[in-house]
Amino acid sequence: MARLVRPRKKASPPAPPSKTVEPVLEPVYLGLSQPLAGPTHAVDASVAALDPTVFNHPLRTDILHLCVVHHLDSLRQGSANTKTRGEVRGSGIKIRRQKGSGRARLGDAQSPMLIGGGVAFGPKLAVTCQLPVSMGGGEGKCLYIDTEGTFRPVRLLAVAERYGLNGEEVLDNVAYARAYNADHQNALLTSASALMSESR
Repeated sequence: MARLVRPRKKASPPAPPSKTVEPVLEPVYLGLSQPLAGPTHAVDASVAALDPTVFNHPLRTDILHLCVVHHLDSLRQGSANTKTRGEVRGSGIKIRRQKGSGRARLGDAQSPMLIGGGVAFGPKLAVTCQLPVSMGGGEGKCLYIDTEGTFRPVRLLAVAERYGLNGEEVLDNVAYARAYNADHQNALLTSASALMSESR
């Protein structure tokens, strides 16, 4: 049985590329809110044309929430202050005898392990670690890794004045670093440990 074979049509050549370039995305127009106080602006001045490659995307409420929380945290005063076990009010007598009670050994009531006791590692440690050994310090320097943006040098100056130290020298002995995420914090700790091993 013979088969009928249709002749194939020749493919037409592709059309030449157009020289006119059309924009892929249209600009996004955003109406700006009026300020709470001050003169009112015209309607045309309250509209801004934004780049569509940046702003024409779905709204990420999770990222917006993180930005708002970070901004509000940076507005805090940062005047946190803690009391060490030497500053907490109370008797220095030992709570119970060292052995024979069957319970854990304890010192005085100002121990950081007890409720109402002092704070072991509070914000004042950046200054108290520079005190001489005779005053309960370590005669050393401090590395402050800030994860919340609450570091305030003015607070260190106030604590240094209380202990009778030079504020400029106290700030010179404090190395400050701002950590923005967990990976950045780990990298800062690694570089800090390398610097500490070199300075020994």
